[in-house]
Amino acid sequence: MSHISVWIKSIAISAFTLNLIGQASANNSTNELSLDSGTSAPQTVFGKHRHVLEVERASNITIRSQELFPTNGASHFQLKAVLLDAHSHMVASSHSIKGGNMELNHPAQPGTYTLVVNGHMRSAKREGSEQYILESNL
Repeated sequence: MSHISVWIKSIAISAFTLNLIGQASANNSTNELSLDSGTSAPQTVFGKHRHVLEVERASNITIRSQELFPTNGASHFQLKAVLLDAHSHMVASSHSIKGGNMELNHPAQPGTYTLVVNGHMRSAKREGSEQYILESNL
């Protein structure tokens, strides 16, 4: 009986630890990151990611996601995004493009905007298949 009790305690501790790691990851995923023209650092699909961008002059904002390790078949995730102005009003939303990725276009006036990207997995995870990058033209 004592071996079973130790085994059950080990499983409970492991589950608790994984839960804390998951909560920490979820909390970190809501941190705001700066988004500049070019290619972003890789992001994971899970959770919401907030990217702050500064528009210095009137221009057309174009932001696309791209799966970090593309597959020959369908993508393993789905991404959606909204663009918020400085008052947290939605000014644009993305549309789906090839393989679960998203694209957002918006004629923007100077100011601070926040891009909120939300994603989820559609099928079984494959090594690296849950990561994407953003390509931005601000």
